[in-house]
Amino acid sequence: MTTLVGALSLAWTCSFAFAAAFASFSEPGTNRPIVLGVRLSGVLALAVGVLTVIILQRHQAYQQYAAEVVEELRQCVFPDRDETRSDSIVVIIFSVIIGGVLWVFDYASGAFTSFLYDLL
Repeated sequence: MTTLVGALSLAWTCSFAFAAAFASFSEPGTNRPIVLGVRLSGVLALAVGVLTVIILQRHQAYQQYAAEVVEELRQCVFPDRDETRSDSIVVIIFSVIIGGVLWVFDYASGAFTSFLYDLL
C-alpha cells in the first residue's frame, strides 16, 4: 500500500514536471490531449509511477524498509480530538496575531515610502 501511495505521489508530481517541460522545451501543441482529455505528460507520469511500483516491489530492501515504516507508524501516539482542537485554536490565534503585526509593518512601510516619495 505504501508503495502504491508513493508511486501515485510520484506520478502526480511528475505530471506537473513533464507538463512544464513540454511547455518549455517542445513545439507548441506537443502536449495535446491523447485520449479522454489525458495529455501526453500525464501518460508519461503514469508510466513512471507504474515502473516505480514494479521496480520497488522487486527489491527486498525496499520491502523491509516499508514494513519497518508501517511498524513505526503503528507505535505512534496520535493526539485525541480535544488536544487537536486546542492546538488548532492556538495556531489560528497566533496566525491572526502575526498577520496583524505584518499588516502593521506593511502599512507603516508603505506610509513611510509614500512620505519619502512626496519629499522628492
